[in-house]
Amino acid sequence: MLMKMRGSTASDSGSHPNDFRTLADNSTVMMWTSNQDKLCDWFNRAWLEFTGRPMERQLGNGWAEGVHPDDFSRCLSTYTGAFDSRKAFSMEYRLRRYDGEYRSVLDIGGPHFSPDGKFIGYFGSCIDVTEGRSNNESPNLMNPATPLPHTNYENNDAPSGAEIRLALEQILHSDLFQAAPQLSAFLRFIVEATLRGASERIKGYTIAVSALGRPDDFDAQKDPIVRVEAGRLRRALEHYYAGAGANDSILIDIPRGRYVPQFQYRKIEIDTVAEPKSFAEFLRPVRAWLSTYLRRAK
Repeated sequence: MLMKMRGSTASDSGSHPNDFRTLADNSTVMMWTSNQDKLCDWFNRAWLEFTGRPMERQLGNGWAEGVHPDDFSRCLSTYTGAFDSRKAFSMEYRLRRYDGEYRSVLDIGGPHFSPDGKFIGYFGSCIDVTEGRSNNESPNLMNPATPLPHTNYENNDAPSGAEIRLALEQILHSDLFQAAPQLSAFLRFIVEATLRGASERIKGYTIAVSALGRPDDFDAQKDPIVRVEAGRLRRALEHYYAGAGANDSILIDIPRGRYVPQFQYRKIEIDTVAEPKSFAEFLRPVRAWLSTYLRRAK
């Protein structure tokens, strides 16, 4: 059931600093925030331009008017279920673009807390993933309580798509990446393209146009923006894993000379014990323990 429309504006909320919103408005990734009562209280410029609707028509539950009717109930259920349990979520649904065409978008959100641990609301971001699926393929809405489906990327030795997406969101919600929306857009684009099995699209041109907001006539020979941002992104990931992400179990790496990311489990250092000289020596402490146990049991 839709919640009551709230008449707040972007400037009314003290939970989202103006400097962050300025940075977010320069990103090509659609972003949104909601307050403690589930109502959306801000959308960045990319969202407003994509939908072709002004801010006042998006606030509260106004954004949901653009969701395809067949996806609406599941979309709202996924969002409210995640919100009530304070969990991150990832879902796909069809959202009406400014020209009336419904586009499949991947919407990933998570709870947002103040420095002192107070729950503020939710922060989320969306990207258009229509090109990654066939014309007659409907989006797969994902419930936060259900593991995400495996993707074309995966194999027996690699993290699952669900694990990678959760790792990605953890990175993007860090202070380091929230202050760098362009790097966040770059990282999200290449990770999602890889998970959709579209790594062949990860080229300098597509990154520049789809993630960095460059025009269609972008020329990589004249504009080194992708190479520069790729270098910044690699350094940002190194900084993240050395700090806030030191305990992350999954690592996202961008090899030098390429833009297609690699995913792997973090290797855990385990102290090794010297190998016993013989099997009998290995069993000696076990036998001693068993003997003590049997004496105490009598």
